[in-house]
Amino acid sequence: MSEITEAQTGRATNFIRNIIEEDLAAGVNQPRLWCGHPAPYSEQAANGVPDPAKIRTRFPPEPNGYLHIGHAKSICLNFGLARDYGGRCHMRFDDTNPVKEDQEYVDGILDSVRWLGFTWEHGGEKNLYFASSYFEYMYQFAEHLVRTGYAYVDEQTADEMRDNRGTLKEPGKNSPYRDRPIEENLRLFREMREGKHAEGSMVLRARIDMASPNMNLRDPAIYRIRFAEHHATGDKWCIYPMYTFAHPIEDSLEEITHSICTLEFEDQRAFYDWALERVVPVLRTPQFEEAKAILTQMKDSTHPKAAEFAAACFAAREKLGQSAVEQNAASILNGWTNGVPEVSDASVKALFELLTDHPEHFTPLLQSALSAVIRPNFFLLSHQYEFNRLSLTYVVVSKRKLIQLVKEKYVDGWDDPRMPTIIACVDAAIHLKVCRCLLSAAASQRCLADGSIKELASNLSISPSKGLHIAVWL
Repeated sequence: MSEITEAQTGRATNFIRNIIEEDLAAGVNQPRLWCGHPAPYSEQAANGVPDPAKIRTRFPPEPNGYLHIGHAKSICLNFGLARDYGGRCHMRFDDTNPVKEDQEYVDGILDSVRWLGFTWEHGGEKNLYFASSYFEYMYQFAEHLVRTGYAYVDEQTADEMRDNRGTLKEPGKNSPYRDRPIEENLRLFREMREGKHAEGSMVLRARIDMASPNMNLRDPAIYRIRFAEHHATGDKWCIYPMYTFAHPIEDSLEEITHSICTLEFEDQRAFYDWALERVVPVLRTPQFEEAKAILTQMKDSTHPKAAEFAAACFAAREKLGQSAVEQNAASILNGWTNGVPEVSDASVKALFELLTDHPEHFTPLLQSALSAVIRPNFFLLSHQYEFNRLSLTYVVVSKRKLIQLVKEKYVDGWDDPRMPTIIACVDAAIHLKVCRCLLSAAASQRCLADGSIKELASNLSISPSKGLHIAVWL
């Protein structure tokens, strides 16, 4: 990736700005339609117009507490990027956990974003969303994974699953329920939705690879049973998606082009991609149908880029999973020890036939190969990028720990002036420009401290009537 400098753009730059500018120049995420609200692409294609937003970002807090100064960095980053590149930033509440959300926090978070000087309303678009609005879509996509053999119902206890997960040095062990028949998995998953099984008695797990060096790909849980009242959906649901499964789906339903999160989610990116690529047939149906038509041309030797496509498949063969048809394709590709054969070769024809006959099993491979040969990001899937979280010496910027301070009454609520929360800053009229003195850019290309704090400083004000003085030791 080439380096884009501040002199070229006329503004401070960082690695995410470089990525966005290169994506825009290359036409990544185009053509893209928008029907005015989140939906699978079949609805976007039927009712949408060319998306007026060049990029779409999002700020997705969980409404289980008030925002702290670390969130302010993310707010300024996501809303600022959308503003600078002719885009839209969505305000989305990740309310997938029914026992932690509260309307008080929803209102408080909205007030904090407004106080920072940003809005989620753009040119008639409201762009205020709740993950719970997508529960039905998420369930349908999970059923698709079950029907295609990429998810199964596991009845192991939590301790058994933990013991069988393995370690960083040792592979995990397959669940005894991993090879259930698809029909049985589908029946049990539907019974989970109907409330026929006890909380904790079973979960739905993705079927990926228990020997993966990435622990997050060792058949992670994607749905669990929770008999709890949800602040938005009430008691309609008794199964809820895990955040790692819900997050990528929320992004792609909202047409998010650049999903920006902190570095602790870096190892989760592989599952983020896996989840989206595996649900392509139901998430991106028009593009999937286009891919099937292209595969038919490849098989019939009528597509002009057949040789390039075969080479791209060979280069992306690590995207193949453990299903029988994918292993057949792996055997073909791994047999090309002397390079990619001519398209007239029997092995190339066998590969194209496999892809054409079972396209729903090859969507990860197709995303990589078609993106290399036909157009960038062929299935228009969201992509995750990570940056350093804000860390201040002697300051707690963990929402979990701040919740503990409030609940155990070490402080007098979220607006206690000792709390590093935005609401405390508002009440104390603290001028957050001091944050520019507290942070400096690190050597890592993933550190956005300097650029985002500039955004922070330019969007905050202080009431001089408060007469508050702050000393910063430099």
